[in-house]
Amino acid sequence: MSANQSRRRTDLGSSLEGSTKPKTDNRLPYQGGELDKNSLRLVEIQPAAHESDPVVCTLSEVTFGSKPKFEALSYMWGTEKADDAITLNGHPFEVGKNLLDALHFLRSQAMFKKTCHLFWIDAICINQSDVEERNRQVRIMDQIYFRADTVVVWLGSKYSEFQREMISELKLEESEKLGEGSPQIGNSTQQKMVRHLRTDPYWDRLWILQEIGKAWQLRVCYGNETFSWDDFMNLMMLHNGDGATGPLRLDRLLRKEKYNDSHTLKRLLEEHRTTKCSEPRDKVYGLIGLASDAGEFPIDYKKSLYEVWKDTMEFMNKWNLFQDESQILPIGGLVKSLLMANHGDPLSQLSKEHKDQVDSTQLLDNPKSPLVFRLKAAAIGCIVCVGPSANDVVSGPDEATRWRTATQRLFPADELGSAHQEYDKLLHALLESDESEVEKACFNRPSPVVWEQRNTLGYQSHHLESVQDYIRRVHQVTKTTTFKWKQKPQEVTDRLAPVQPRLYLAKDGNRTQRKMGLASSLVQQNDVVFRVPSAKRALLVRVVQEEKSKSKARVVGTALTTKDMCSSTPDNDYTGWTTTVHLDAGTLFMLLE
Repeated sequence: MSANQSRRRTDLGSSLEGSTKPKTDNRLPYQGGELDKNSLRLVEIQPAAHESDPVVCTLSEVTFGSKPKFEALSYMWGTEKADDAITLNGHPFEVGKNLLDALHFLRSQAMFKKTCHLFWIDAICINQSDVEERNRQVRIMDQIYFRADTVVVWLGSKYSEFQREMISELKLEESEKLGEGSPQIGNSTQQKMVRHLRTDPYWDRLWILQEIGKAWQLRVCYGNETFSWDDFMNLMMLHNGDGATGPLRLDRLLRKEKYNDSHTLKRLLEEHRTTKCSEPRDKVYGLIGLASDAGEFPIDYKKSLYEVWKDTMEFMNKWNLFQDESQILPIGGLVKSLLMANHGDPLSQLSKEHKDQVDSTQLLDNPKSPLVFRLKAAAIGCIVCVGPSANDVVSGPDEATRWRTATQRLFPADELGSAHQEYDKLLHALLESDESEVEKACFNRPSPVVWEQRNTLGYQSHHLESVQDYIRRVHQVTKTTTFKWKQKPQEVTDRLAPVQPRLYLAKDGNRTQRKMGLASSLVQQNDVVFRVPSAKRALLVRVVQEEKSKSKARVVGTALTTKDMCSSTPDNDYTGWTTTVHLDAGTLFMLLE
């Protein structure tokens, strides 16, 4: 995905409307050499004798070290193409209509010495045909807007009509010499204009957050008028401005509260989740330059949406940007929704062209690695029986009967009533579910992360240190008998491919609250099902190495309880033995819907 597409701040499309004129080659003004990484181009708008004269501009390259004096334009690209091209370095150059209107306005302001002559305008100062240049310039966009003498907010020429109407009404008022108590007609028109200004789509765009937030000084221009930022805010408040939306909200978040920890990456993602952009990656990339704690964040528009999500989570983990581990899943879910709204389920994202680089046979055992996430989890139960696949129990009545018999054998008489109730609910949920939905319910994904825990030799006590301790206690307290389920293994060539999950029975101490559900087809006896707060799936954890005083565990997939299968909301009961599970970003991703 090209960086110039990321800068097109409109939801209406990424290309300008077509024209019957021959296409202008916008590459010609940039001939003669590449832009140095420590330089930027500035555009000078040449003066004109008449307002209607064609716009003529000249580009010059300057170094950042020379401390150039310039103004930067903040505006919406829009999709409407200008009828006439401008002249740039002697060549015709096509721009959008909104930008052409801005150039006419800036030229008229410069002629009256109300502004400087040098500007930075992304559509002109960046060679949009040079991919590497675009990427470099997008990465330093925050520096450009910060170093500008003034950032000029251009809201469009459409407000000229309001301004002309206000002038006409004021002249009418003067001519009629209205009394002190007479209604002010011009004021009503101003109120109408302010309502339009306050709800202008410009304020909903994502990229303007950085442009307004990094600016040292701002002025707002629309129609034929220009205001300082403070005067414009006063105008918004004059007519009962809503401080919760529009420019007043951005003034508070981006200007007044700028240094009150409101510009952390986490806060920016939360506060500006509804902003609009045509490139989904910009939901993250467009905030990096504004964030106070996102230095060295990797920006690469060639990456998949999943990779951008993964980069975000691992970056925040590396720099301890999660206040505590309880924030990891909520933030992961937020970033996923920002990047991938209507872009497929977790399985399809992991199956994209860009594969998960951490998803390999090399195990990670360093708990301090930024690739390792730690989550508090509560044990639901130790799996004591692995049953038929979901498809087999639905299509074969005999299999369903055998499963009911297994339930009867493995649970004591005082738990059979609740066990059979779960059996009925689970079977009914499977009968009501589409087969493709069931295939996506659980995932085969052994995490590359393993973690070590100390075993408590006196595991008979309630003080448990490890997953292995928990398994031992379940077997000792419940005196579980084994029940082997004979089933032909599923043939899976791609471990990320959809597979039929298998039913399981689980026990937890003296009395088991959640006795069965679905799990990854990799499930085995003695795997432990863990519930993680805020997650819509449970984790399947396995002891992979055991010694006398210590053991190692690993997440091998995901699981669902019967309650998960029967409800659209996560199971929020986290009673029981709790521990910290370790997992990688890819496995974390699987916990999210």
